[in-house]
Amino acid sequence: MDYKDLEWAKNADDGSVFRQWLMDKKSLGGRTRVEWDVIQEMFEKYGFIPFCPKDPLVLDFPLALSYEPRLLPLAVRNGLRLDVKYRDFIFRKVFEKPTVPREGRDETIMKMVEDLQRLDPIMFVSRTVAAEVCMEANINEQGYMALRKLDAARKLPYSLSSLVSALIKLFSNTRSVTFSKIISLIQSLHSNYPNPTDPKIRHVLLLTVFCSPMATRADWSEEMLPQILDKLVELGLIQPPVQDGMPEHPKSKSLDLKGIPKALSREELANVLLSPFVENERPCIAYARNKAGMGLGEWAITQLKGDVAVGCLPISSKGKLLKRLCEDERIERRVIEAMKGHAIHLEDLPEPFSPECATYRAKLGASLPMIGSEMYAFSPLWAHSIEEDQIELQSDLDSDSHKSVAGIPGDDPQTSIFTSSNYDLGTISQDTLSARLDREESGTRWHRRRWWTHSGHQISAEIEAKLPYPATPRHVADHILEHFKSHHRTTAIMMTHSLINGNMHTLGSYIDENVPVTLFHIKVLARLGRQPCWKFWSKLDKQKFYFSEEDYLPQETVRPPPSGKMSINTLCNPDPIKSERSRTPATPSSFEEGSSRPRRMAASATRTYKIPSDSDEDEVSDDMDYSYSTSKRSRTKGKGKSKAVEQPPNIQPESTDFHLWTKHLGLLLKEEEKKWKERKRLAEKDESGRPKERIFKTEFMRALASKVTDMRKRDHASTPTPSVEDDSDEEYVQRPRLKRKVRHPGWADRDDRTPIKKFRVSG
Repeated sequence: MDYKDLEWAKNADDGSVFRQWLMDKKSLGGRTRVEWDVIQEMFEKYGFIPFCPKDPLVLDFPLALSYEPRLLPLAVRNGLRLDVKYRDFIFRKVFEKPTVPREGRDETIMKMVEDLQRLDPIMFVSRTVAAEVCMEANINEQGYMALRKLDAARKLPYSLSSLVSALIKLFSNTRSVTFSKIISLIQSLHSNYPNPTDPKIRHVLLLTVFCSPMATRADWSEEMLPQILDKLVELGLIQPPVQDGMPEHPKSKSLDLKGIPKALSREELANVLLSPFVENERPCIAYARNKAGMGLGEWAITQLKGDVAVGCLPISSKGKLLKRLCEDERIERRVIEAMKGHAIHLEDLPEPFSPECATYRAKLGASLPMIGSEMYAFSPLWAHSIEEDQIELQSDLDSDSHKSVAGIPGDDPQTSIFTSSNYDLGTISQDTLSARLDREESGTRWHRRRWWTHSGHQISAEIEAKLPYPATPRHVADHILEHFKSHHRTTAIMMTHSLINGNMHTLGSYIDENVPVTLFHIKVLARLGRQPCWKFWSKLDKQKFYFSEEDYLPQETVRPPPSGKMSINTLCNPDPIKSERSRTPATPSSFEEGSSRPRRMAASATRTYKIPSDSDEDEVSDDMDYSYSTSKRSRTKGKGKSKAVEQPPNIQPESTDFHLWTKHLGLLLKEEEKKWKERKRLAEKDESGRPKERIFKTEFMRALASKVTDMRKRDHASTPTPSVEDDSDEEYVQRPRLKRKVRHPGWADRDDRTPIKKFRVSG
């Protein structure tokens, strides 16, 4: 061979050849620049594997195994090991829908799955991947068909019918159940694997009927009810109605009517109405009233509406339905009585400093979660627990799955490509196969962290579909405030529940609408050790002081039955204002029949026509009790005798209320600090006498201490200096003190916080 015949160009290295072969497999266009024999020779003859775990080729090997399972034993023989987390990615690429559909794709998928399971004992299709394939049953028909064939051939370590049932149950508390594509998917999966007797599956199927675009139309009328009945019969939820002179339903012969009820039960219909995604009751009520449905009477319909209205109170997103139901006064009264039963007392709360305080929350006024969980890491009360479904499915499949997986030969380190043996079947979610692949192939980790849209408050459609409330919800607390106004008992109860749950949206709207804040609210927060929002603290500066809602709510009166005789109170007190005031329970003045003489209060309330004089006005002013009196006593010159000088009150009502807030919050702070010190004293101590565990102050104590300090400064600055007799004395001179006077700690609680003036003694 001549020197000129030698190749001067540098040949591609093995890694470049492997990448080029992988690109040919990705394109699926039929071009083969690198043959399989070349790749096989690289592995068999030259022992080709990545240099180290950080080699970029490590990430390409799972993709290569999904295209060519014959690489698996060659790579294992050369010493390649992968993390078991790549197993799901390999099978996702196997079931992925190709860009150009090809005939026989389902058979190819089955062959690749069987080859992978034969070559590696840990290779199996997990429930996670199977659920993702089922989520694309309508768009990836060949992948779904291959999965069904694998289940029929018993190549899966679980039953596909039980997996489909568990997948359908996940839609009971997500917004996706109202989407047209998801409704079609759920009904298609149910037709392949029917289970019409399971209560949770029946509930989801009923939601697909009553939340469909047909049932949620604004112009819905009872003329569309036959379409709903036909859909219920088609899904196998009820038996076809048979009426005189009417032909039999065409699909009744193909259905197994064993165990299927003739009509929906009252409980099933109520659960549908209580779903967060049902905002219009007309289709359900029309079915309940129709003879072909439940055939309920008007009284039974009213009772059903009342039960649903009461059940809507703990579900924060049911404001629209609650507003429609409360148009009936009978249902409104039931809602008021039910709200009274949700009143919270201090005795109902957990003990202070207990672990239950951190997890306690009220039944009403829960905030709508943004990504599936509320404040304090809580899940919605109305949502069914997804974990329960997972545990239930796991318990149903544990025996079968362990038998199936255990039937595979033991994992040999020489035959398995994975570094660890993991036979976990995986969890089920509503993610689709394409979405998971896009997330895994979207580049580096730092880039994938930015998939959340930061422009404004927009969220991705994938997360929006999993939210447990409709697209445009109305808070139940907003309806309570709009319907019953600010000074009502139901509004006060909802305010307390929202404060405990930390519902910032409701608290902000309630404070803006002047719903009063009381000392009871602060005591509730002190008991739980939680810090309120800044709007709550700022509300105290401009509001009257109330111990509880009983101070501002109108007293509920129980009027006696009307009598033909005129009461003595009416004869003695013709003033209508005083007559109305005398009907309160605190000072009852009405008489029952048979009483011998009027009460003293009725006699004392007799109207007088005497013209008040100046002396009478002085007597009335002496009897008045001011919360913060400015009357002072000053000493006069002489033999030590003192003379009382009365001054008219010179303090505005706002200042008086602000002082009361300052005083009672200071007392509450002292009480909380006393409890905290007692807890430190009783804490377990070590040998040196120090507590083993540091006892921290609660968030409420820190916030209250800062607030009380600020309020005391402003209260002291806004308190006017009372005028005394010596102010007009020209010889009185008050020199400024050079040193700061040390005051006794007990002086902080005195009403008179002004320094005692010293007088010059003439002599």
